[in-house]
Parts: sequence; C-alpha cells; structure tokens
Amino acid sequence: IGIPESFHASIFQPFAQVDQGPGRRFGGTGLGLAFSRQIVELMGGELLFESKPGKGSRFWFDVTLARSAAAEAAPAEARSTPPPEVAERLRILVAEDNETNLMLLHELLVGEGHEVTTCASGMAALDALAEQDFDLLLLDYNLGDMDGVRLLQTYRFGRIDAAPAMFLTADTSQQTAIRLRECGAVGVMYKPITLARLRMAIRDLGKVADPGAVFDVSDPTPPMDAGPRQTRPVLTAIVASPIDASVIEELKQVSSRPEFFPNLLLEACNDIRRNVGQISAALAERHYAAVRDAAHALKGVSGDVGAVRLVALAGNLMAATREELETAHLRWSADLAEATRVTIIALQKELPEGSVALSADAAASLQLD
Repeated sequence: IGIPESFHASIFQPFAQVDQGPGRRFGGTGLGLAFSRQIVELMGGELLFESKPGKGSRFWFDVTLARSAAAEAAPAEARSTPPPEVAERLRILVAEDNETNLMLLHELLVGEGHEVTTCASGMAALDALAEQDFDLLLLDYNLGDMDGVRLLQTYRFGRIDAAPAMFLTADTSQQTAIRLRECGAVGVMYKPITLARLRMAIRDLGKVADPGAVFDVSDPTPPMDAGPRQTRPVLTAIVASPIDASVIEELKQVSSRPEFFPNLLLEACNDIRRNVGQISAALAERHYAAVRDAAHALKGVSGDVGAVRLVALAGNLMAATREELETAHLRWSADLAEATRVTIIALQKELPEGSVALSADAAASLQLD
C-alpha cells in the first residue's frame, strides 16, 4: 500500500511498476497510469497524486467538461440569476496583469452584482487599497511589476482590518500552494476561472473574518506536486481540435453585452501571441526562468478560452527541466508556433460576423522569431 518516494518520479512512465507491488502479484503491465495521464492531458488537465507508504495513494485531476443537456435546456433567465449565497453585494478588488483574465473576471463579478475595482499592476492595486476598503481581494500570483505575495504582505503590514485575499494562478505545484498559505491568503483558485468556481470561492472565502485563520482552495482536493515528471519536448498526441467548444459556448453566456464575447476572444488572441513570442525569445536567449513565467501566463489565458492544445504545451514547458529546454528549444518554438497558428484561426472562426479580426492569411503566416 502506498508508493515509496523514490518511485514518485517514474510512476507515470510506461511499464513502470513498484517492486513487490500488486502488479507483480496480479499481472499488471504498468501502463495504466501512463495512459491515464495522457488522456487527462488531452482533455486539458493534469493528473496529480500524493502517496505515503503504509497508508495509500490518492490521484486526482481537474478538467472542464461540456454542459449537460439539462443545463442547456434551462431558461437563460434561470442560468443568469445569482444563487442566494452570492446575493450579497461585495466590494471586490481584482489585481491581474493579463487583460483577457481581467476582462473575464470583471464581467463575471459584475454579472453577480458585485462592485468591482480592477487593477492591471501591483502598484495600481496598492494605490486602490490605500484609497478605499474592500470585502475581498482577488490577486494574480504573478503580476508583471510585483510578486503577488509581496503585494499582499505590503497591504497587510501594520493593518488589523485587512480584507481576506485569494490568489489566482495557473501554477498547481505544491511549492506554490505552500507559499500562498504561508503568506496569509485564505485561498487559491486555479485558472481557468469559471462562474461556478468563482461563486463557490466567494461564498466560502468572502466572509472570512480572520484572513490568516484558514486556507481553502477552489477545488475539493489541493494540488500536490508529483515530483519530477517526464516531459516531452515534442507534442506526441494529436488533439482533434485546438479549442474546447464547450468553453466557447460558456463564454457566450457570460455577458448580455453583445460586444463582450468578440472583444474577449480578440484580446485572448493578442495575449496568446504576446506570451508565445516571449517564450520563443526566452528560449533563444536560454533565459529559462522567463520561459516558465511566460508559459504560466500562456496557460492561464489559453485556459480561459478553451485553447486546450496550448494549455498542454504550456504545462509541459512549466514542468520541463533546464536540460530538456536546452536540448530541444528549437522544436519547442516550432511546436508553439504551429499550435498558436491553428488556435488563433480556430478562435477567430468563433467570432460573430462583422467582428474585426486578424485575417486568416495573417494568422496562417504567423511566425515567431
């Protein structure tokens, strides 16, 4: 029962088995976990686990699935009505340096009836916090000008009435989760953000009296780092579509304003191209910390619009070792360029007729230096 720590790095590899385990006695092949991880990654998720010898193992994943037929049949008015637990109007500050994420969060929160102040940098957030009080803070973990943890610590210094704060991040490592817990956050919500998860987070965290008293996450099971994982510098599995149609349909229901959906997709295309360009430049310069930061941003914005192929590539980049990045940086750049090209074309096909968009020829000729 349980997996020794020395085997954590290899259990997702094909044919890997722990000596003297059930597979040795009952004929297992060691392919189950390898297949499971590949299936989860193709769905845009990540298979994680924790295990203690003598106690057992726990595996979990988080993916976005299509809306059920019953939900599709529900009247639009019913879907847009806030549930009783989020009916209270809260003053919420959102600090997020990615324009796509900022647009989506603002629209979701305003649609729930909350008063929202948005800030695109850490300094702007500190200025807003100095001028007014808030009931809840939603802070991006990786702000461009300031670490999100530093922002929270600066805000809370010397205050006895600090508002509860929750972090937003695409980084699901145990190391990051521990750091966020230790800095005094009451929770963390992992990107991509959905209305259901946002409602649950506000319900559970918006009324916390002591910002340092508890630490909850938006998902039922907190992510744990499975240790070093085998990454593939080349995308070996082909995804039928670069985007998840169910996510696109959900985004169409976010706002009653007709301009919101096309504006969000266009902004996402701009953010994706910028993030991928940053990754390509950092790979060429062997600046691997910058590669990871840009991949983190790419994973977040790609998840927002259901760009599952880019989510998978960004996740692999975040998990890749320095040696893997060094030996295959040209192939990484080529894979990213191709995934970006087909993703942008697919996203722009979802734009309503008449929307201003990058031409198909321009998207098809997209090249990253």
